[in-house]
Amino acid sequence: MFTVSESAQKALDEFFGANPGVARCIRVYFAVGPKGPAPSLVADRTVPGDVSEEIGGVVWCMASHLAAAVGDVAVDLDPKGL
Repeated sequence: MFTVSESAQKALDEFFGANPGVARCIRVYFAVGPKGPAPSLVADRTVPGDVSEEIGGVVWCMASHLAAAVGDVAVDLDPKGL
């Protein structure tokens, strides 16, 4: 369901290392923008009804209805971020 590149995982490890109080859980969601839905990531916790997968010590989650609509999610790092 989720794929995380090596460079993205390294950036997350650095982020969580610098912010030990933040839960190692990332929620994937889509926010409505002027050009249509835009993928977004936020540190969060899982809730009932989520799909989730642990990769590299980080739990990735999203609402099950969203997962059914978007399918697999790949996360990579570029100059703008994840």
